[in-house]
Amino acid sequence: IRDLIPLSSSSHTFNSRQKMMSFNIKIYYYPLLALSLTLTCLALATVSEYQTQVLVMNNTGMAAFDNRVTKSSDPVLPAADGFPRVLIAQPCAGSSATIKFATVILEAHGYAVLRGGQPLLRPKKKDRFYNDAKHSLKQSLGRDPSHHEIMSESLILFNKRAVLENQIVLFKVNNIPKYIMDTLESMDTKFAFTYRRNTLDRAICAVRDCFVADIPIGHQVFPNGTASDLCFNRRFSHEKVMAKFDDVELLMSYMEGKDRSNEKRVEAFSTIVAPSTDVAYEDLFAFEYTNSVRVLESSVKEWCNLLRNFGDIREDVVKEVLIPYWNSMEMEKSHSSVIYNANEIKDALDASPFRDYYRK
Repeated sequence: IRDLIPLSSSSHTFNSRQKMMSFNIKIYYYPLLALSLTLTCLALATVSEYQTQVLVMNNTGMAAFDNRVTKSSDPVLPAADGFPRVLIAQPCAGSSATIKFATVILEAHGYAVLRGGQPLLRPKKKDRFYNDAKHSLKQSLGRDPSHHEIMSESLILFNKRAVLENQIVLFKVNNIPKYIMDTLESMDTKFAFTYRRNTLDRAICAVRDCFVADIPIGHQVFPNGTASDLCFNRRFSHEKVMAKFDDVELLMSYMEGKDRSNEKRVEAFSTIVAPSTDVAYEDLFAFEYTNSVRVLESSVKEWCNLLRNFGDIREDVVKEVLIPYWNSMEMEKSHSSVIYNANEIKDALDASPFRDYYRK
């Protein structure tokens, strides 16, 4: 600070020099003091964080963190292991909600998650990775690559980007083509599988989202019965939209087909999701509709069962994630609130194996 105070000329008196020194100290001293304190705090925080990371990583390994860190909700970030995480779920099976909660649960365990949804497996969506893969393959192969080759390479590039940023890839898929499965397995991908048990709920969702063009079981209407064209956008609209089933027999056939599909998919994916188990959407989110401690504990266990293949999933951490949403939703309403011709559908279901799927 002395060096920053300019020398006074000999004509200045001692008092004037003292005033000048006092003035200059006020100008330079306090900003420097503030800067010094800031740098000291940053250094201490960095050392503290480093010591905590070293302690936890040395004692518990990459995928876990100690009780102190858990209680403070500040887990040590596990290193990216390079294994993509894939949630297998069909449309209208609660996949959007499931992938969101899975992301939060993994982040609560310390993972940095690069969530991709399902963009890389949609042929019409050409993202940056698709274009980069196409250019790279054309140079290495000396020819125009096939669409399958580009899609596979784009998955690899997507995962490489995540690893470089110390993240893990998480996305959802419905059906997995063999060439994509081969690529995913070559990357030691970790899988999880969920489904929607109530196929009537699935049919309602499919009609309201306009996902049934190939099976015209019904169409979307407003409460007054007039046709709606909101389709998937109804999820972002304040307008109420209902499902009107046009063909009851076709609806029954649709539900039977989805029941069989659930059974086949549970069997088909049981090996690749191990040690995880197949879990129904209804069991994962049952905790949102009740204040029952027993139901909360059950949902916690089901989330652990679903995500066990993704890492060292801990019940206490999962519970901490779920509690803010516990009993946060109104009890599921009667199907008469979402089916326009509810009485007709109820009568048909009462005489079928699906009678328990209808909520009164």
